[in-house]
Amino acid sequence: MRFVVLKINREDSVEHRKPRRLFIAGTDTEVGKTYVTSLLAEYLFNRGHRVGIYKPVASGGQWIEGRLVAEAAVSLWNAAGRPRPLEQVCPQRFQKPLAPPQAAEAEGTQVDKHQLIS
Repeated sequence: MRFVVLKINREDSVEHRKPRRLFIAGTDTEVGKTYVTSLLAEYLFNRGHRVGIYKPVASGGQWIEGRLVAEAAVSLWNAAGRPRPLEQVCPQRFQKPLAPPQAAEAEGTQVDKHQLIS
């Protein structure tokens, strides 16, 4: 299962409470997780919420200007207003368009399970 964590804070809130979180999940590839999460993040961001995005792992990345970039992570990052560096939004990126464990294995490494939770 692949997932995305979405954190929401109100900019003008004076309370110091734990941010609300949404966990968007899907049981297969191409079921719309990134699409729905991007729409939701953009909607909330445009209404004054601080939105944090975390996509712990992505595969099918492309090399752009010397770094491996995951299109899904960029979409989420832009929708949330670019809240932090892209490398922190999606710390694990693999080039092969396979399930992340298989893409990692093809690159001689493995998915870091400790980074699956933000």
